[in-house]
Amino acid sequence: MNESENVFIIHPAIAQVVQQCSGRNTPPNISDLPQDLLHDADFLNALEADVESWKEAAVRLVERSNTPFSTIDQEIEFWPIVERDLAPVVLQLRARDDVLLIAECLQKTRDKLVILDVLSSGIQTQLELARKHAIFMDALRIPFGDLKSASTLEEIRVSLTRLFSVISKNFRSLPYPTTRVLRLADEIARTFTARVALALYESGFPQVGFEETSTQIDAVFQTWKNEVREFTNNVRATTRRRFERFVPVKVSKEPEQLEKRLRTMQDFCGRYPKLQVRWYDILTDFTASGHGFWVDLERENIFAKVSRVLDTES
Repeated sequence: MNESENVFIIHPAIAQVVQQCSGRNTPPNISDLPQDLLHDADFLNALEADVESWKEAAVRLVERSNTPFSTIDQEIEFWPIVERDLAPVVLQLRARDDVLLIAECLQKTRDKLVILDVLSSGIQTQLELARKHAIFMDALRIPFGDLKSASTLEEIRVSLTRLFSVISKNFRSLPYPTTRVLRLADEIARTFTARVALALYESGFPQVGFEETSTQIDAVFQTWKNEVREFTNNVRATTRRRFERFVPVKVSKEPEQLEKRLRTMQDFCGRYPKLQVRWYDILTDFTASGHGFWVDLERENIFAKVSRVLDTES
């Protein structure tokens, strides 16, 4: 059951009148209630308590929509769910016969504006934001999927450019939170690093196509730097335009770490040409697999070990 279905607690007397009117196919009116109830303090207090519970439930729904995400796929699926949770509540506030009857009772007896009071929880505003965020995430779905499935350095480079183009365009035009767009960039950095590492491993680099692949490595990391620089400038300009509090724009350093290790490896291959031929034979002495080297960013001394092996064999 959707949580939005549990928002509205309805007093039995109200529910009974609504049911009776529904049987007559007429909309309920305050005149359909027993008139003594309109002067019954306990009844009116109970209605106010019910309305307060609606507001509290609406606040919970709004707060849940601020849940941080762990992956971009999770974020893409999250906002349509938020929209589906919030939209029925806002609609029912304006259309349900029992809700409108309670609102009429409290307005005439206690001068309470029930609908506005519940909407003051921020649920209407959050629904509008959720719809806009869902548009952003829908635009992100295909280019991020392309990055996740890219199998060559050129495919990674092209998908990266498309992905950041979508982010820049939508972040400028839609009120997507700055903290969340920074998390998107971090997730893209991690995905980019993993795809580059896998593409290099599967291509047989550096044993296969050393010169050509080295050129592609230069291109893909230069594209990463260009896109991150443009992204950073865009975030800073957009936050200033929104008059938001300053937030440092920091993106994961994993791509930079991988690039540094690749540069060192390329230098080694220049100094030790036979490393291009025997790379994985030597490397597997120090890692579980050749692929392990690309993603194991903690083992900074691996080149010293490889160097000692090659020097010994020289």
